[in-house]
Amino acid sequence: MMHDSVQSYLESHDLTSFNIQAIALEGDGQVDDRVSKLYLQLVGRPEWVEALKKADVVFLATHSQGSIVSTHLLAKMVEEGLVTGAKTHMLARSEERRVGKECME
Repeated sequence: MMHDSVQSYLESHDLTSFNIQAIALEGDGQVDDRVSKLYLQLVGRPEWVEALKKADVVFLATHSQGSIVSTHLLAKMVEEGLVTGAKTHMLARSEERRVGKECME
């Protein structure tokens, strides 16, 4: 669903030179356990690691407890150098409001 939405947006704005890599991760358990499992899934696929390192933009689509897990996972990806850049932006959305936070490297 996220893949289709981003692709539709880019095409509607005449941006046709893009490559979207969807990475679906799954895991159960407590937050720290899930983060560890998902990170191992991620680094276990070299093509996903390469896609992240080359990415201009990384979106995380989650809900419920997955939002907390993905925030921790993103932090681990930044710490390990899988996601880099002069600025890393995070935007969390709820039904009531949007909250944005900018982190400098």
